Amino acid sequence: MLHRFSMPRDLAAISPLAQSVTALMTEGFDQDTRDAVDLSLVEALSNAVKHGTKDSAKQVGIEVTLSQSEVMVEIIDSTPPMPLFLLEDINPDALDVDPDDLANLSETGRGLALIVTMMDEVTFHHIGNQTRLRLMRRR
Repeated sequence: MLHRFSMPRDLAAISPLAQSVTALMTEGFDQDTRDAVDLSLVEALSNAVKHGTKDSAKQVGIEVTLSQSEVMVEIIDSTPPMPLFLLEDINPDALDVDPDDLANLSETGRGLALIVTMMDEVTFHHIGNQTRLRLMRRR
């Protein structure tokens, strides 16, 4: 079943939208899957707002497809495409944290690594004037 959402380019709109998406997943999806989708969606939408177009009139689209075997979330934006090497060259060490040096922990740089770790498939497409980040998680 396909569900469509849109949100303004506002960080405050991300959490309510992610909650709406995970609310759709009550039947047949375990808590780990819902948490993985929620966290990945929040990270991906934050990236779209922070690194995407500065034209606040352009909304971010979200398509959620639920099936018997998976949930697929596509984030649809009208920003220039991100370089593909960002997905291809993800450093697995990006999520490593030194517990003895938390004062110097960077607040950025781990979002894509987190998304790739939490989801079963992450793909990026640029079609016409749209960019699409597809996140897929199996049940």
